[in-house]
Amino acid sequence: MPFCEADIRHADHIRPATEGGPTSYGNGQGLSARCNYTKDLPGFTTRVLTPAEIAAYAAGPETDRNTHIAREAGPDTHVTAVTTPTGHTYLSAAPPALGWGQRRGRRDVAARWVGTSRRRHPAP
Repeated sequence: MPFCEADIRHADHIRPATEGGPTSYGNGQGLSARCNYTKDLPGFTTRVLTPAEIAAYAAGPETDRNTHIAREAGPDTHVTAVTTPTGHTYLSAAPPALGWGQRRGRRDVAARWVGTSRRRHPAP
């Protein structure tokens, strides 16, 4: 969810199963407990954007936070649009899946480990 830095605690249906939403990867998202409960309050809606919608947001003004999110995400990234009861819409893009040796930001995950033995020790 936008502006939330809490750990993921809930696997959530974007479109609720009670409203016919499928239990699928494309209809799923990971949320903190607070964000999951908040999105179920009256007036909040969440939906997955199509590649065309992502491109439209990416073409927006430089001053719009949603423009930057859409540009960084690209057309093949899972992007959701959260609309609040006040009518404001915020985009949220799924982070890249992490795996051994992939980069997180500017730091290499594998670079945290030193030593030549099979036992790994955290770098100081």
